[in-house]
Amino acid sequence: MVVQRLSADQQDQVWERWRAGASLSRIGRDLGVPLHWVRGFLMACGGVRRPVPRRPARALSAAEREEVSRGLAAGWSCRVIAAGLGRPGCTVSREVARNGGREHYRAGDADRASEGAVGVAPTPHAGEPTDRLPGGAGRYRRPMTRTQTPESTPNR
Repeated sequence: MVVQRLSADQQDQVWERWRAGASLSRIGRDLGVPLHWVRGFLMACGGVRRPVPRRPARALSAAEREEVSRGLAAGWSCRVIAAGLGRPGCTVSREVARNGGREHYRAGDADRASEGAVGVAPTPHAGEPTDRLPGGAGRYRRPMTRTQTPESTPNR
């Protein structure tokens, strides 16, 4: 079975009416969609309204990405493009490098790729072995030699 997606406006209406206590069948009738669309939408969300995704202020907007794409097509350097956008040169340079380089950069593809991007690397799961020394500071343990055993090596 293929589940149709509700438009953003319809989703807002579902949340408003559901929070007001309307039945799912009533919501479906009012919106002109089948009951199973409304039920499927609410089940997919777990009954919890998700926050509207907001782009961080330091991230390039879709319009800025279009300007980057046009500038690259015109043969401009990343610094010239960045100056026109009022951004640091490294921001544009990283954006281009991250999304295919000068020859393959496409604004739409870059914008879609940025929607799912996260800025923090995942931490190791609890209980998984790690090669870092306790206390952090970016120091790693030296690998054991063939004559060493885990018991004879300190901090293991």
